[in-house]
Amino acid sequence: MMASQFLWKSSQTGEGAAGSTPAAGIGHIAHKEIEMNTPYESYRERRAERQAAEAWNTLPAGPKYTEGAFKISPAHCRIELTRAGQQSQGGRNYWETGRAFNSALIQELANHPEIIAGAIARLREAEHKALENCRTFAEGILADIESGDTMEV
Repeated sequence: MMASQFLWKSSQTGEGAAGSTPAAGIGHIAHKEIEMNTPYESYRERRAERQAAEAWNTLPAGPKYTEGAFKISPAHCRIELTRAGQQSQGGRNYWETGRAFNSALIQELANHPEIIAGAIARLREAEHKALENCRTFAEGILADIESGDTMEV
């Protein structure tokens, strides 16, 4: 679903916001198309994300695999965390983890499958919330249909 967004930008500062009002004679209005998902599309995306994570986590085990099971391969993993926050005006905003710490994090993930299970649980919660949003949206549509209200075009 496409929607239009109008954005005012100041010609002096380059700043502005959707719905803001330009000062007389300063700035311009830009029009941009933005992509918007319906609640059902959002639910389907969350469901696909959860299903992909579960499929990855339950890859088959058996004698044809090294030691009879799939394991996380630290040599093939990448992870980097970033902390955000400004300590002083004009100061640094972001701090990334170093290579040694990243390797240690990957080892912790490899040694603690409950972390992965927790991440999948979070995906399941997001899917459930998206489905509830979809239900609320559908109930609103049905209420409008049942009340006989018509939309003006």
